[in-house]
Amino acid sequence: MDEIKEVKESYSQEDSSFAFLPGSRRTEIRSLMDDYRQVASSLKGEKKLVVHPMYKESIEALYGDVSQFTISYDTHTTLQSSDFAFVCSGTATLEASIIGVPFVLVYKA
Repeated sequence: MDEIKEVKESYSQEDSSFAFLPGSRRTEIRSLMDDYRQVASSLKGEKKLVVHPMYKESIEALYGDVSQFTISYDTHTTLQSSDFAFVCSGTATLEASIIGVPFVLVYKA
């Protein structure tokens, strides 16, 4: 908790910004991306996909079509600058809570 310095202080009144965090495990990413794309296509505003830095070289192969997303590699900054987030169950849910961005926890069994 001490490492997170970003705190959400305001929310956009006009253009919404959405963060999508599919996790860092390959199976989670593959499992969630179809649903994330479907949800993103129904939203108006900026859609940011947080990609784990270790996957920079294999985005298309692992995440599929990401053309509707802005790619980010910085979870904290992305959450702080978003109005709402779709977050895979895990560490990022704690990060979103501490930063103060409203979110939906996403998990597929």
